[in-house]
Amino acid sequence: MFAIVCPGRPVQTPLHSLTPTTFVHRLQLPINHIVVFLLPDTHLPVTHAASVHIQFPDQPFRMLGAISAAKPSAIFRLDAKALQGDVMVGVSIEEIGSVATRIGEVNTGAGGGKGRQVGTLVLARRIIRDAFNFLSSFAASGAVGEEMVPLKAFSDWWVKFEKKVELDPGFLEREGDD
Repeated sequence: MFAIVCPGRPVQTPLHSLTPTTFVHRLQLPINHIVVFLLPDTHLPVTHAASVHIQFPDQPFRMLGAISAAKPSAIFRLDAKALQGDVMVGVSIEEIGSVATRIGEVNTGAGGGKGRQVGTLVLARRIIRDAFNFLSSFAASGAVGEEMVPLKAFSDWWVKFEKKVELDPGFLEREGDD
């Protein structure tokens, strides 16, 4: 149902099934990033998402994010350079609303997640860049030679953007090309 990729390593599959909706896989450190994705021909209902968790040595599981039918893969950066041993990656299929709520709690600090604050200007640039990249594909020449974008394209971007935020509220806070 799911697979994991660590850069420089082969695809890790299958994950060990603890229950019909929970899966785990052990990975050997060091790793900086993991990619979790749905295997081809695997379909999650649109009402559900798969929350992704990690457990470092001598620590409890903590939530990283989620994947869903709308977002079938995700890349997670890990801060595990100084750690030794193995980590456990957990995947749990749950109702999408529950997953979105927990992701929001983790990203606001209620879930014990840590992260650096991203400045307002950086966030604004990332939002505008996301909108510009989406909307530029709808640009057409207007009557006076100016480029125009249909208002419906903006509405479509907003729906897509809200869904991204719902599934992964911290996506704008991750480092990128600024």
